[in-house]
Amino acid sequence: MSGRYALLASFILTVLFGGLSIGVESPIARALAGAVALVALAIAGYEGWSSERGARRAIEQALEEDKDNQAAADRLWSLRSQGVEIRNRRITPEEFAAWREEYNSWRDQVLLAAQRFDKNLRPRLETLDTVRSAPADLQPINPKHQKLIETMTEILARLYESLSR
Repeated sequence: MSGRYALLASFILTVLFGGLSIGVESPIARALAGAVALVALAIAGYEGWSSERGARRAIEQALEEDKDNQAAADRLWSLRSQGVEIRNRRITPEEFAAWREEYNSWRDQVLLAAQRFDKNLRPRLETLDTVRSAPADLQPINPKHQKLIETMTEILARLYESLSR
């Protein structure tokens, strides 16, 4: 029973038992009627307190979730900036292996942060059915580098779209 209805019921019981006890001659019957009314008021008070506490807990939980979501969004914005820097970096063929390692680490971090931000974002970033062209001024050193640059471009674009909503 919600706090409001419990309070209303206790008020009705108080009036009912209090009113009935006025015409009762027995002190025991009057005491019993008063005790029933007091118990009803105590229950109503507890119900109201419990209901309010539950509502407060729900609000606190929602605020905590908002903070967690904002922290995940901040992390994704930071990772997006790092990704733009990695993608735009000019490398030599000798640096490609290290660059690819950095790309793989960045992608893993993005997918983990995306899962925390929105359960539907990770699958959108993990499986790329279409890939946008990379910026024209980037100079890939080989076909694998070209493919990873385009993959990063798509991930970066999808991150921007998701975070800008």
